Amino acid sequence: MGKITAGGAPVSASLSADVIQAITILQKYCLAATNTVTMEQYEHGLDELIRHPHRIGNPQKMVLSALKNGRKFTYDRLRIAPVTSYQEELDERADSYAEEYQLTCDIGSLIDRSEVEPRDQKILRSLLAGYEAEDIAKAAHVPLARAQVWISRARKRASKLWFAILSDNEQHPFRKPSSAVE
Repeated sequence: MGKITAGGAPVSASLSADVIQAITILQKYCLAATNTVTMEQYEHGLDELIRHPHRIGNPQKMVLSALKNGRKFTYDRLRIAPVTSYQEELDERADSYAEEYQLTCDIGSLIDRSEVEPRDQKILRSLLAGYEAEDIAKAAHVPLARAQVWISRARKRASKLWFAILSDNEQHPFRKPSSAVE
């Protein structure tokens, strides 16, 4: 029986075939990454896959799960010890994620400036950083159902605020520019 490889390099037989496929997928993402934050997220995602070598299941779902955990770790690290400002990082991003990143920054800025309750702000910031309902419930020491209600209400309030601001701005990202009447 030949050795299974991930990305062309021989690996230990202790990795499941699904984990090896997930690693290969994530390695391809790493090769296409163009900025340090995304590369760091992918690296932490790879670490997550290697820490659980016997997993079985859909490799694409494993990648998504590993990337969620990688995002959490990266955002925590950025919050504690930022390497560059958001604007500098945005300037470095020339790939297809630039618009998504700008929108994330805009939403973060909106959350910071909004007039919603402090608890809602904290919940929305946590969601923006990649945390899930389970994480929020655990941090707040409340049942999952209660945290899900809080999240739903916070999203609803923020959504109303966001669309109120966007409706005042003709050049917002979800509306095509109005053409001049001839």
